[in-house]
Amino acid sequence: MNVKRINQEVIVASIISIIVLCVIFIGVITEKTVASASTTKDEKYVMSIRIEKGDTLWGIAKENITSHYESIDEYIEEIMECNSLTSDTIHEGQFLIIPYYSTPIN
Repeated sequence: MNVKRINQEVIVASIISIIVLCVIFIGVITEKTVASASTTKDEKYVMSIRIEKGDTLWGIAKENITSHYESIDEYIEEIMECNSLTSDTIHEGQFLIIPYYSTPIN
């Protein structure tokens, strides 16, 4: 009877050890994946565009917005700030600086 109980304790201890090792292994793999993802961060760039007839800040923002912005309003605000605009009025022939994010080429 004592031998059977010792064998059960060894089996339980072995199972617990395997589970702990699996959790540690998964944690190490996850940490490496997160670290490698954060090393390829996008950088902010700017481009210049010429305003065509019928263009609006909303339309330009809608075409160029990325997931780095929480809302299109936030993006329009940044475009206005980059161009020292005090209103959303733009004119044909005007040039605007448009910020955008992209992964740098190494």
